Amino acid sequence: MLPLAAVVFLAQQPETLSLLEEPLYAPPVPKAERARLEAELAEASAEVGRDPANAAAVLRLANAQRGLGRIGDALETLTRAVEGKAATPEVRVARGHGLIAIRKFELAQREFRKAAETRPDARCDVGFTLYLQADYKQALDEYGRCAADPGPFKYLAARRAGVDAGARPAPAADPGRASKDVKFPGAVPTKPARQDTSVAATYMNAVDRLIAGDTAGAKDLLKSIVEKRKTMWMEPVYVAAESDYARILKDEPKKKKKKK
Repeated sequence: MLPLAAVVFLAQQPETLSLLEEPLYAPPVPKAERARLEAELAEASAEVGRDPANAAAVLRLANAQRGLGRIGDALETLTRAVEGKAATPEVRVARGHGLIAIRKFELAQREFRKAAETRPDARCDVGFTLYLQADYKQALDEYGRCAADPGPFKYLAARRAGVDAGARPAPAADPGRASKDVKFPGAVPTKPARQDTSVAATYMNAVDRLIAGDTAGAKDLLKSIVEKRKTMWMEPVYVAAESDYARILKDEPKKKKKKK
């Protein structure tokens, strides 16, 4: 007989497929956080049931579903709202984020463009979808029309478009990461300090190598993100890394053919 953990894993259905056509599963959620999200889900679901046009409740429900890793359920919630009476710009932006998570970049861009008609900060989201599709000049143009914080992607789009990008922004720390080592006051370390680089920093280093023409070096860094940080598959920086990695792999057979 299979161990219980193996049975649970085999029974779990993937939420979507990556750009490499690999299954992506709901990431683990700590017990206390899961209880909080499930309570929020139940409360918001009841509110939406009473008033389907309540956009705030729709967003709370979709956020709880997404937090639990149920991106398919969150998209269904948001799609019903868009098709019904709760098609607010905020709901469209949230649906666009869900579409990015399932790797539907063009569909996500349509949602963001509709939202941007009345919510200009959605231009940053339009820019991100263009960045993911390697249209860096258009991405930079959209970022220039957005007053919100674009994160590192405006800088990266500028560099990849070949224009002045200004100072390199500080990479963000990974969400929810904390050291697992227990450190007592006054304890003398027995191991050298480990260099722990965030996914954002690793990705920015990979882009530096791509710009410098070091595709092999970039590929190694991107592979380390895609293979070792898979629980972050819904995070924008992970999606960006996966997009670049998939393009490198797609181009490799073409290069081999040219050598023959």
